Amino acid sequence: LNKFQRYLYKLDQNRRANLRLHYIKLLGDQKENITPLNITKYELWEECKQTCPYTGAHIPLEELFTASVKVVYIHPWQYSLNDSHWNKTLCVQSFSKYISDASPYEYFKNHDPDQWEHVVKRAARLFSNTKIFPSSFRKFKRFVKKHNHRDPQKHQLEDTNILSRYLKNYLSLGIKKVGVGPGHTTRIMIEKWRLDKIFKPEV
Repeated sequence: LNKFQRYLYKLDQNRRANLRLHYIKLLGDQKENITPLNITKYELWEECKQTCPYTGAHIPLEELFTASVKVVYIHPWQYSLNDSHWNKTLCVQSFSKYISDASPYEYFKNHDPDQWEHVVKRAARLFSNTKIFPSSFRKFKRFVKKHNHRDPQKHQLEDTNILSRYLKNYLSLGIKKVGVGPGHTTRIMIEKWRLDKIFKPEV
């Protein structure tokens, strides 16, 4: 991330932190348990305008904190390894079982292709930018994205920067100044440690 991107990220983190304080107060006023799950549900509920983006069903507040409403990954965890806010939304429980292993596009393409255009239009409305959620359109783009599958293990082995970042973070625990220079450290370490012999050939 460059300096401007880090600045925007910090602004977004501060915005979400202030929102969460607001949600904690609202949950207390409604005598709901103040748990991380309930706070997340409330945030996502406001973001998707109290509507399930998959089915279009309205999600009433009295059902939000029950098992009738699930927090789901837009792109399945096993393919994306993405646990961030940008990869989460709400789904009614009766439909959530169908999308545990598929992105929205994959599910509707294979099971109900005629509905996909309607789903996209609804998602564009639900994830439109607002004053409270100024970056929601970013989630819309993720929701309608057609291809996001990758092999996480293969990705980590081929990313020539990832090992450098991990080593820098670890060494920084005991060393004041640690720098990372350009190079193919990951590939070198894979060869030295013979990781290509340990993992499956296709990785």
